[in-house]
Amino acid sequence: MRAKLHKFSIEISPTNDVSCIPKALRVFIRCLPSKHDLYQLVAQANRCVQQGIRPTAHITACHFNCKQDLIATLDSLYRVGCRSVLIMRGDQEPIGPFKNSIELLETGLFDAFEVGIVADPEQTNDKNLAYKLARNSNIAFVVTQWCENKNKIQKLINWLQKPVYLGVPGLSSMRTMLSMASRLNLQKVHTQLLSWHLSGDKIIESPKRFYDFLNQIDCLHIFSFNSLKQDIYWIRNQVQDVRLYD
Repeated sequence: MRAKLHKFSIEISPTNDVSCIPKALRVFIRCLPSKHDLYQLVAQANRCVQQGIRPTAHITACHFNCKQDLIATLDSLYRVGCRSVLIMRGDQEPIGPFKNSIELLETGLFDAFEVGIVADPEQTNDKNLAYKLARNSNIAFVVTQWCENKNKIQKLINWLQKPVYLGVPGLSSMRTMLSMASRLNLQKVHTQLLSWHLSGDKIIESPKRFYDFLNQIDCLHIFSFNSLKQDIYWIRNQVQDVRLYD
């Protein structure tokens, strides 16, 4: 099965070389408080825009010391031409006034941006903030966390009433996937991968194992764990037309 005209997106870091990325491919720029600063986020967004790439910047609640820092970051992103953000809580304890995505949205500072949120297929209940936000009219799309339970992915897709970007690992060995699941504290993903590995079951070490969902989602969203160039090459081979975003 070839995803000839299907849309793809890819997550990159603020330090990745973006010269290998097709201009029409949508790019999400992660910004980990423990590794990156907000200046790096804005600079990478600027490089993407200058190359004709559409960037979406990660806005993490725990990253901001104060509301003024958030205002300054959004102003800088807007000035360099970034018009899309993905808001999330983050994995660390907040260092400022924002504890979650709802509190970010309540600032009223995102009117100039297309706004997406993150949802975890493993947490399908009314207490999940992402689920409460998903049907907010201000939310344009939802990016899912990495999940290997296809039943739970399906349940989330059925429930959401927004475009879904299904988050999946890029081309990765079993060893790399196990390592990343552990680093990202995705315990259920790690347990599932380990059970497959120990039982000798063959795992397709590429995003193709998620192709069952292609007709139900807006985008296959690649987390590039190994090599950005390798994942871009793989995406190019999946489509006949490199104009992946219309």
